[in-house]
Amino acid sequence: MPQCKRDGCREQAQPYGKRLCPAHEDERARRAAAYRALPLCAHCGTQHTRSTGTTGEAECMTCRNERVEAEIQGHRAEALRRELDACEDVASLRAFIANYLLEKI
Repeated sequence: MPQCKRDGCREQAQPYGKRLCPAHEDERARRAAAYRALPLCAHCGTQHTRSTGTTGEAECMTCRNERVEAEIQGHRAEALRRELDACEDVASLRAFIANYLLEKI
């Protein structure tokens, strides 16, 4: 019979499943049940998470990173619009175009 695959455990493993002894199999099942008891992400609905977003809803790290990146892009676009609106004459508009638009070409 195989031995339990956990380090240092010499107990006889179950011949099916995860190859763990009954004590370690119970621990694995308890951890898995605790993970499945966590709330699902409110945005993607696929990942269990302990984290909460700014609204207090469950939010996984992937959705959080996407939301933060979208906020940063929004702030950048708003700053660009404000600077474009601040251009009052042709010279300042040329400077704006030289700084932002021609720089990306």
